[in-house]
Amino acid sequence: MEKQGIEMQFVNEWDGWDEHDCGVLYFTNVQLKHDVFPFPVQDGVWYDLLVDTQKCVVEVYAPDEQDEPVFTSKFKATLI
Repeated sequence: MEKQGIEMQFVNEWDGWDEHDCGVLYFTNVQLKHDVFPFPVQDGVWYDLLVDTQKCVVEVYAPDEQDEPVFTSKFKATLI
C-alpha cells in the first residue's frame, strides 16, 4: 500500500499509526523531512508524530521525550 496521506507532508517514512480521536492521528517511528522542521532533525533517530487535523496542529515527540512534544506548530491545510 502506498503511503500518501497528510502525514507525508511531514515525514519520509513511518512504521505504524493509530487514531487517538476523530481526526487525531499518531504515527510511530517516523523519519522526519529535514526541510519541513526548523530544528536539526537527527538522522537515524525515529521520532513520533501527532497530526491533529481538526486543530491543524502537528507535534513531534523524540524517543527520550515521550511525555512532552519537542516541537509543536500549526499548519494550514488546503483542499484542491
